[in-house]
Amino acid sequence: MGLRGRIVTVLDLGAILGLAPAGPREDHRLVLLEYEGRVIGMAVDEMVAVTRAAARDLSLGRDTRGMFDIEGDEVIGVGSLDGRPFTAIDPIPVIRRLLA
Repeated sequence: MGLRGRIVTVLDLGAILGLAPAGPREDHRLVLLEYEGRVIGMAVDEMVAVTRAAARDLSLGRDTRGMFDIEGDEVIGVGSLDGRPFTAIDPIPVIRRLLA
């Protein structure tokens, strides 16, 4: 995609995790991250909130890892924000795996 005159690589997080791709959804969102001096976009279904959570407050069981097509260091844990469950994913290992 083009962003202020720059070409930005966009990765579809749903497709990466073995879920339904976010890109075809008309109302998907793009999260922009900086990785090694590059701006990378990640297409996601929805962005509910941005918050900090301590890893110790998140659970991560074997069943959680089995839900997604992920590597061990990509998922930080599962938690809840205002009663809505979420999965916390570290985007850097995901990007490294795909761009390696």
